[in-house]
Amino acid sequence: MANKDERGDNACVTVYWNLENLRYSSSNTEEIETPYFTAESLQNSEWCLMLCTKDLYTHNTIGFSLMRSTENVVPDINIDFEFVFLSEDGSVFKIDKREGITFSQTLCDFYSTFALPKEIEIAATDEFLAPLDVLRIRFRIWMHDETTLKSIQIFARTVIEVEYASLILEVKNFSDCPNTAIEHKSFIANTSIFFILSPDTNEKDENVDMGISLGEGDGLFLFCMSYLFDKYGNTLNCGMMKYSSAELLDGVSYELPLTVRNLFENKDFYLKNDVLSLKCECIITKGTPFTTIERYESRDVSPTLLKASSSQSVLASESTEKKANGLREDIVSLYREGILCDTELRAENKTFPAHILVLSARSPVFRVMFTEDFKEKAKGCVDIADLDSDTVHKMLRE
Repeated sequence: MANKDERGDNACVTVYWNLENLRYSSSNTEEIETPYFTAESLQNSEWCLMLCTKDLYTHNTIGFSLMRSTENVVPDINIDFEFVFLSEDGSVFKIDKREGITFSQTLCDFYSTFALPKEIEIAATDEFLAPLDVLRIRFRIWMHDETTLKSIQIFARTVIEVEYASLILEVKNFSDCPNTAIEHKSFIANTSIFFILSPDTNEKDENVDMGISLGEGDGLFLFCMSYLFDKYGNTLNCGMMKYSSAELLDGVSYELPLTVRNLFENKDFYLKNDVLSLKCECIITKGTPFTTIERYESRDVSPTLLKASSSQSVLASESTEKKANGLREDIVSLYREGILCDTELRAENKTFPAHILVLSARSPVFRVMFTEDFKEKAKGCVDIADLDSDTVHKMLRE
């Protein structure tokens, strides 16, 4: 009989679960489940994984539950399991000790909490986009006293659908305090969102307000980061807003960090030709997760081949790592020498040449910016005045 040590990591059920845009889930979505899955090595019983995200942004912890279906319950099952977070390249951040549990006819679920590694902490932040776009989890189950050397891999994916929108509001003849409105028709919510600037130049010590309202609909969430343009095309970060459809239906008002007096005193800087220009970068979502199991993979593993397979894997890993390092060095060399650069990043006090291909591969925001008809694509420059030049330089070299 093959024991756990002889089977190694090959004789187990492995679930790879990617969760995309998790930070945009609705406040009501605290539990996300996979569909039920089954495997012969688990006595053909049905299982489900569930994540509890209630403390994800406040304490950087995530609740995890392994559940067995109560239908057609089989006798007691003794298992070991392992829960880990994966990096973008599939490597493991940290492996904790395997835990064991017995599922009986009366105990059909197990719950535990796990702390996120520091590399992927996603606590609440004022940043528009969190550094983490995909949370990658690997969960493994080993059966006790299981003689079948069969490896099962299950690939699950959860997506929270989001819509990106970039809007420019221009208040012409600002001194005459006209109302200016712009309408965005959301395809994800099938409704219109209205952005309104209505400065009151008689109240010079009052902050400039931006109003946002929703035509109709419910279950919608709006994340909006606003920027004020100066005469050079640089932007001043005016902060991030987050509103639900219930708030938007009533209409909301957001204060920009400048008063009318500030703008008039700096009119040569912010009111070029008496025009106030504001950019709104928006993410619109219903916050509902959609989870599917995309595919199953299985293979039988011969014990006599395990050692040989392990040795080959090590060699293949070393070869792949060398190729990856060589490619990275080549890309860094192109950036360092300024070869084939096709855009620029304009930081607080310095402009950096860059490659659209590399930026788009590393950031979904850049990807949308350069594949859609955004003004950054047309003018060949991206303004990121809220970042200092050292940060941008480090980002481009990493």
